[in-house]
Amino acid sequence: MFPLFLIACPPKGPQGVHITVTEDQFDLRPERDEMLAVLDAAAPEVESCYLTELRVDARSYGDLVFVATLAADGSVQDVEVSLSTMSRRMDRCVAAVFIQLEFPAPVEAGTTMRYPLVFTTELTPPEVARALKLKHGLIDAEQEALEAEEAALDPKKREEQGERGWTDSW
Repeated sequence: MFPLFLIACPPKGPQGVHITVTEDQFDLRPERDEMLAVLDAAAPEVESCYLTELRVDARSYGDLVFVATLAADGSVQDVEVSLSTMSRRMDRCVAAVFIQLEFPAPVEAGTTMRYPLVFTTELTPPEVARALKLKHGLIDAEQEALEAEEAALDPKKREEQGERGWTDSW
C-alpha cells in the first residue's frame, strides 16, 4: 500500500480541514506534484463547502471519499461518492468542486483516483478527529506508538501518567 499524500489546507475558519489523495500507483506518476497542486488550489473551495455545512450544523464533522475518473486531457470525466459520513448537501458541493478541476493529462485516459477528505473543527471530539485521521493515514500510527513507548520510559513522563499508568482520552 502506498502512502497517502496530504495537501496543506490553510487553517482559515474551522481548524483541521484535511484533504488527502491516494491512488495505487500515484507516487510513480511523473505528474504527481502537478496533480497535488491542482488539489491544493481547490482546497479553499472545498473548505467553503464545509463552512456552509457548519452554518447548518456547527458540530458537523466526518469524511468523504470520492472516486474521480480523468479523461485523456486531464479533465474530470466522472466523480462518485464511494463513502460519506457527511450530508448529501456536502457531498454535492464537494463533487461540484471536483468535477470542474483540470489536471495534467494522465499517462492513460480513464485513470481513476480516490480522494478521501476529513473534516473536523475544534468542536469535534478529539478521539473522533484522531480516529478519522488514522483511518485515512493522516496520523502515522507506528510513529505515535513509538513516541508513546519513549514517553513511558521517561521518568518525568511517568510522573505525569499517574499511579495506574498511562491515561488517554482515546
